Amino acid sequence: MSENQENQMEQTLEVGTEVIGKVIKLEDKQVIVDIGAKFDGIIPISELSHIHVEHPNEVLSESEEVQLLVTKLEDEAIVLSRKQLTQNKHGKTYRKSLIPIKFLKQQLWMLLMEV
Repeated sequence: MSENQENQMEQTLEVGTEVIGKVIKLEDKQVIVDIGAKFDGIIPISELSHIHVEHPNEVLSESEEVQLLVTKLEDEAIVLSRKQLTQNKHGKTYRKSLIPIKFLKQQLWMLLMEV
C-alpha cells in the first residue's frame, strides 16, 4: 500500500469504524493485524472472543482475514476488537466461530470416554 493510501486510511479511521485485516502475528496476549494503515492494529486477547481464550491461536491463525472494530486510536497503535463487532452485529454471542478448538477437543474427549 502506498503512503498516500495509508494516509487516507488513517484519516477515515475513527473509533467505531469496521475494518478488515490480515493476521500477521499471534503473540501470547495479543494479535498483530495489518489493516492497511501506517501502523498495524492490535487485538488484545480479551477482545478476541466472548469465551475465555488462553492463547490467540485458539480462535485465529496467521494470514487469516478477520473483520474488526476500531476501539481506540493511540499515537502509534490502533486497538481493535473482534468480540465487540460480533456482539454488535448479532445482538448476542455468535458462538459458531468463537468456540475455542481446545474446548471442543476437551468436550469430544469427554464424550468418547462415556462410551
